Amino acid sequence: MPCGTNVIVTYTATFHVAPGSAGGVVKFDYTVNNGHGSTPASITFDNGETSKTYTFKWSGALPIDHTMPQPGGVMVTSPNSINSSLVGPTGACSPAAFNVTNVTMSVSPASIAGLKCGTNVTVTYTATFHIAPDSSGGTIQFMYTINNGRGSTPASLAVAPGNTIATYSFTWSGALPADHTMPEPGGVMVTGPNALPAVLVAPTGRCS
Repeated sequence: MPCGTNVIVTYTATFHVAPGSAGGVVKFDYTVNNGHGSTPASITFDNGETSKTYTFKWSGALPIDHTMPQPGGVMVTSPNSINSSLVGPTGACSPAAFNVTNVTMSVSPASIAGLKCGTNVTVTYTATFHIAPDSSGGTIQFMYTINNGRGSTPASLAVAPGNTIATYSFTWSGALPADHTMPEPGGVMVTGPNALPAVLVAPTGRCS
């Protein structure tokens, strides 16, 4: 099953009692997390019954780290003490394919309006990469530019399994020219694991 899938896991305990008993109440605790926590419950046997079943459930999204579902079982506390074996589904969920679904850009300062030409500034461009959920992680390959795409620099960014957001920042520094040729639009173009078109952003306004 793909990681992130919502599932319901049903555990069924079958209680066996000695033949010919007069019946009564069996008290027990059940666990769905390998004994880290438990819930009290009970089941009543009628006169002459020799077996009875009780079901309990865990539900949720299958996590990328495979920590759930865990083994479940019961611990009888009355009329005597006995523990069942613990059982859980076998296998592990399958991570989604690692790919970048979108890139958004921000820039700081957002505007250079009001600054004097000749002022030394550092412009920081930040790319936010949006990754498909429940993926196995991987490396994003991309090119970044600070001069509207006339030149670019290759870069990469490692993403851990399950992460859906990753950021990368780069800068331009210099004196604001009177001809307003800098700072220019900056941004990134993703080349792997899939290709996305360039996204560019620049501070608004002009020096004076």
